[in-house]
Amino acid sequence: SVSSKDTSSPEQQLQGGGTNGGSPVVVPNNATKTSKVEELLAELQEAQSRQKRLEQQLARAGIAIAQDVPYQVAKDQVAKIARQMQAIGHSQIKLDNDPTRQA
Repeated sequence: SVSSKDTSSPEQQLQGGGTNGGSPVVVPNNATKTSKVEELLAELQEAQSRQKRLEQQLARAGIAIAQDVPYQVAKDQVAKIARQMQAIGHSQIKLDNDPTRQA
């Protein structure tokens, strides 16, 4: 029986000398992986730095930054507020909408 496992070296594979019919097989280079990781880390650090600067600007402007709230908690709060607003809308309170009488 013939084994389908390629036993050629990475250099042979890049040169098309593997046992897969002579087609070149691209083997990732560790230097390429390292540079990609370093590039992604630099992008992440830049994004974090930008986020921190924006948060500081918002804080100086007096704008509170919302904390992460789980979806279900937010959904429950919105439903609660909607019920309260609906109750206010159906109440017997009469508002004077005459702009001439408003202070």
